[in-house]
Amino acid sequence: MAPSLRGLSVAGSIYVVSGLARRAAGVGLRCSAGHIGRRVLVGLAAAVCLSLLAAFWTLDGQFRGW
Repeated sequence: MAPSLRGLSVAGSIYVVSGLARRAAGVGLRCSAGHIGRRVLVGLAAAVCLSLLAAFWTLDGQFRGW
């Protein structure tokens, strides 16, 4: 893939993931408003999801050949 197309692909992925993360964070903050325990659980769930996503990407070889 040409370098300019790879950059466009990365930029598109970042745009989509950041939009999804912003929406998920908004929902998590609204659901946990005023409850410290819920807020901690939302934070832990987000950390677990991000860790699993990074692990799957790494194991699938998404970061090779850059």
